[in-house]
Amino acid sequence: MAGAGFTGLGVARRRAMAGKSVAVSEAASEGAAASGRNSGRLNNGNSYPVAINLFGPPKARERHHAFDGGGIGMIERNIA
Repeated sequence: MAGAGFTGLGVARRRAMAGKSVAVSEAASEGAAASGRNSGRLNNGNSYPVAINLFGPPKARERHHAFDGGGIGMIERNIA
């Protein structure tokens, strides 16, 4: 894999879990590029204002929390 950021390490991990041999190469230090500059934020990729317009406030809030919790859960499962 080229790159030790979120994408490179994520792909490397998935391939290793599938039984593939993996090597990761990074030009700088791990997470030195975009992955290190994102301030550690997790974004579910959904626009809350758009969701409010589409589903109304209660359903938008429910969906927003479900997606955000999913990201945290994924991280907790991956580092366990």
